[in-house]
Amino acid sequence: MELFARSFNVDDNSTYPYTYQAVVNILDEDDSIQVSYFADTICGLVAFLKKRREDPGRTKIFEIYRGQERLFSVIRQATKPNIG
Repeated sequence: MELFARSFNVDDNSTYPYTYQAVVNILDEDDSIQVSYFADTICGLVAFLKKRREDPGRTKIFEIYRGQERLFSVIRQATKPNIG
């Protein structure tokens, strides 16, 4: 993350403390070839991934806060079908 911040002149002044990173495996279950995408909002990153039609099964999303990476987890809620 530090290299990323220095490369793009990101100032660590808490203006935009979060960065989101999507890591996409090019081959199934092979971590040796990956592509990374970055965005300052989770919505922007997900919209970009959707536009590129990236496979969710090959994609991991991380939230990065002050250089600390954490796997972004999504809790899926089961919904009842509207039967009426």
